[in-house]
Amino acid sequence: PSVAFDRSHRAPTPLVVSLGFCAARKAPELIVDAVARLPQPTRLVFAGSCTDDSRRRIEERATALGVSDAVELTGYLDDEGYRHWLQKAWCVVQLRAVDFGESTGTVHDAMAAGIPVITNIASCRDLPDGTVVNVGLDAGELARRLEDVLFDPTTASALTRHAHEHAQSWTFTDVARQLRVAIDGAIPAASKSFVR
Repeated sequence: PSVAFDRSHRAPTPLVVSLGFCAARKAPELIVDAVARLPQPTRLVFAGSCTDDSRRRIEERATALGVSDAVELTGYLDDEGYRHWLQKAWCVVQLRAVDFGESTGTVHDAMAAGIPVITNIASCRDLPDGTVVNVGLDAGELARRLEDVLFDPTTASALTRHAHEHAQSWTFTDVARQLRVAIDGAIPAASKSFVR
């Protein structure tokens, strides 16, 4: 935890990061729209590979909104580069315009690093209250939530604390135990003697 929650590497000015492969289904233009609405200058980094179409659309939207100097697309990142942007982030935003119900490692990476997360990913609604900020797919709502998380230290601190508490209560051992319970529950009683 002391390494995960070391914020000494955080960027000196507000920085929103969207982690991982960037494609249209992750609503990157909506994130640009929201950041452009913020009352204080804020940088936005898409940390990871990006489709050519999404790169073009992000750059066009940022230019149209007058925030092109504040938006960066890193391209492919190795593990060190990924960790670099995770350490710099003030907030991580992970969205899905199309959601297949899958979980996302990027949200959990950010939570483990003590970085507030704003997301609309359906599986994140199952996380305990206060561990992430759940939003709709709306630029105005996202901008309001970003403003709270970036510029209200109490909000950011509470998210970090709740995420840390959740991580402490949900270890690998806990997951393995729950998996065993689920598997045991799925095997008919008559078959259990054959699989032990």
